[in-house]
Amino acid sequence: MRPVRILIPLALAGILAAQTSAQSVPQDAGKPGELALYRDRNFAGPSMILQDSNSNISFSPRSVRIIGGPWIICARPFFGGRCDEISADASKLSLHRSFSGTVRSARPVALPAPKQPKAGPAPPKLPEEKPPEPPQA
Repeated sequence: MRPVRILIPLALAGILAAQTSAQSVPQDAGKPGELALYRDRNFAGPSMILQDSNSNISFSPRSVRIIGGPWIICARPFFGGRCDEISADASKLSLHRSFSGTVRSARPVALPAPKQPKAGPAPPKLPEEKPPEPPQA
């Protein structure tokens, strides 16, 4: 009976440690961030908050806030027309004339693909072993 009493507290300690480590991981780890579009300069007026790609919007921003990483904004729906990268907050946003003052689609900039390790020299080839010849009768 005594080993069982020792094992139960150890098992509970393991469960608590697992819960504590799971709680220390941020909920939004790996998310690209947000793009906040504001109708007026200096981050004022009605706003539109994007947390993911949006291929068909119609918003005329005069200022933007970036949270987490750069975004691509495009002059036409479905990421068509001129597209510009925004990587910092802008209290007085100045869009290219092709936007006609309106952002029609936006998406977070994709993270670069992880670098593949460079292939080293090929290992030396081992001499081929010849199968033993069958005995002659």
